[in-house]
Amino acid sequence: EVTRQYSTRATTLGNEDSLIIFDIDHFKRVNDTFGHDAGDLVLKEVASRIKMQLRDSDIVARWGGEEFIVFLPNSSSQSAIKSAERIREAVAKSVITIDDKSCIELTLSAGVSTSNRGGNFAQVLSRADQALYAAKSQGRNRVVSMDDCPEP
Repeated sequence: EVTRQYSTRATTLGNEDSLIIFDIDHFKRVNDTFGHDAGDLVLKEVASRIKMQLRDSDIVARWGGEEFIVFLPNSSSQSAIKSAERIREAVAKSVITIDDKSCIELTLSAGVSTSNRGGNFAQVLSRADQALYAAKSQGRNRVVSMDDCPEP
C-alpha cells in the first residue's frame, strides 16, 4: 500500500512527500526475555502508538521484523522530522504491560527521507534506511534525517 500510494503521488502530483522508517531498539531482547507472544503484543502496541500520532492522510505499515514505515504525503523534511520525534517520544514515555508482573519500556530509532531530494520510491526508501542506520549507529533512540547525511 505504501509503495502504491507513493508511486501514484510521485508520478501524478510531484508533491513533496516524506518517508520515515522506525525500528524498535533491542527488540530481540523482548522475544528472548518474554517470548514471541509478548513480542507480538509489543508490535501491536507500538503500531497503535504510531497511528495515534499521525494525520488521517498518513499511512503506516509494518515493514519487516520490528520495523515500521510511515508515508507522509505533503510533508516537508522538517514536518516529517517533527512527526518522527513526536512518535519516538510517545513510545519512549509509555510502558507496555505484558502480564501482571512484567512491563516493558521501549525506544525507537528513526530514519527520515523526503522526495525533495529526488528519486523514485526505492531511492527515497534507501535514503530513509541509511538515515535509520545512522540513528542506530549514533546510539539509538533518536531521529536522523537523510538531509543530515552526506550523499553516498
